[in-house]
Amino acid sequence: MQYANLLSKTLTDNANKIVLCQLINSKTNTFLELTGAELDLRARTFAANLLSAAPNERIVVTLMDEGIEFGVVLVGCIYAGVTVVPTPIPKKAGKSLDRITSILSDCKSGMLLTNSKYESLLRSNKKLSEYCIHTYEGLQHTKNERLVTFRPHENDIAVIQYSSGSTSSPKGAKITCANILANRNDLSEPWNMTEGRSILLWLPNYHDMGLFAILHSLSLGMRVDIMSPFDFVKKPTKWIELISERKINVSGGPAFAYSMVTASTDLSTLKELDLSHWDVAFCGADYVPIHILEDFELKLNNASFPRGRLFSCYGMAEATVLAAGQPIPFGREAGRKSKYKDLAACFLGPSFKPKVAIFNDKGAPVSNGCEGEICLQGDNITKGYVSSARAEVKHDGVTWFRTADLGIIDGDWLTVTGRKKDLVKIRGIGIYSIDLGLHAEKMNASLNANACLFENNREEEQVFSIETYGKMLNTDSAQAEALLKAELNECFGLCLSSVNILPRGSLVRTTSGKIQRWR
Repeated sequence: MQYANLLSKTLTDNANKIVLCQLINSKTNTFLELTGAELDLRARTFAANLLSAAPNERIVVTLMDEGIEFGVVLVGCIYAGVTVVPTPIPKKAGKSLDRITSILSDCKSGMLLTNSKYESLLRSNKKLSEYCIHTYEGLQHTKNERLVTFRPHENDIAVIQYSSGSTSSPKGAKITCANILANRNDLSEPWNMTEGRSILLWLPNYHDMGLFAILHSLSLGMRVDIMSPFDFVKKPTKWIELISERKINVSGGPAFAYSMVTASTDLSTLKELDLSHWDVAFCGADYVPIHILEDFELKLNNASFPRGRLFSCYGMAEATVLAAGQPIPFGREAGRKSKYKDLAACFLGPSFKPKVAIFNDKGAPVSNGCEGEICLQGDNITKGYVSSARAEVKHDGVTWFRTADLGIIDGDWLTVTGRKKDLVKIRGIGIYSIDLGLHAEKMNASLNANACLFENNREEEQVFSIETYGKMLNTDSAQAEALLKAELNECFGLCLSSVNILPRGSLVRTTSGKIQRWR
């Protein structure tokens, strides 16, 4: 209960300060706000009502919109000792509901918690009829006594975070309160996440970056501002406008977020904004093409946001959220561009460097500057999954978690080069989808290197598919495909049977927006 006590104490210490805000009108930039005392009271009330409604249920699967209500549920479940399993809200009956039933079965939960507007959709599904479905509104309006004594979690497991499933079936990583506390402590100093500062989030609450950023920030006494992912997609520049208007200190997102901003037609409105408060600007992804960071800074063209401030970071659900990366020290900005590929490198400060290593296939550390599998160790790393053990390698008495990501450490810099399952060997030469994607984007700026797929089912059948940034290509598609096919075959020694240039959104994606690379 150490983490619950810490969270409650921080909210109590900030009883009269605004700690949690939700954008409720994107036209007028109107926010709903809660003080520390209000959030603590609502969370305690929710916790009491939850335990009254389902006294024997220790795991709840949530399907909720982003915002204050989910924040109340998250903190309330920490207080109540109930494990939270955040999942995407289904758009309609079908595969998305099948994912929910699969998760319910895997994590052994008998309870679903949702917003009232989604209740009928869930109840209409026969597969969910055996589960107890509650709404936030129904539970919160029960008006029971507020919870006074916190209840410990079973095995300390606070969250079960399911992977998006980009290279395999989704797996539920068991994240303990101790994991969360360790990750919070790792990033608090290098990311300057301290009391009185602010963070703006727009990522889904089932995404590790959106989920744990709420908990980390609240427990550190920061103000958390939340905007809907739909508001971001509708107008990406709204994100930057709010950073300026709300004097946000910490904000970021995946690589595609920065691409969407730079592709906007209203960039001129951002030039004069005051972004001087935004001193922790992060970009988190499997790998980050360096041009995405450089293009954003160039097209933003804002004197209050100097080039080199935007940095890449590396994380995953199994590491709670953050595994490596922090703001780049003054004078070392040139190191952001990796020496090895057209990718951005993550800076490894003293909080992260001892916890990241590169190993070869035989389980031995590689030399500085050599590629291998990224392995992690530390108190923030999950001990395993719901239905399977984690992959490990032991060296010099230390047990490391094998991420299945490939990378290179050069001094204080980590370059994430790809996924092991994304590496295709052709006549002994390793080729990644991102290598082909970056080359394709250099040929035609309309192509999106972060949205591509290279399939090598048989030696004689190689297929490369890549999406455009927009809905249409700026040149003749058939001619562009023929030119790209010839170029990739020549430069990479491939024998591509076909090249497909597709409209944005055509490739199958995971719940976190990554390209699904398995079938």
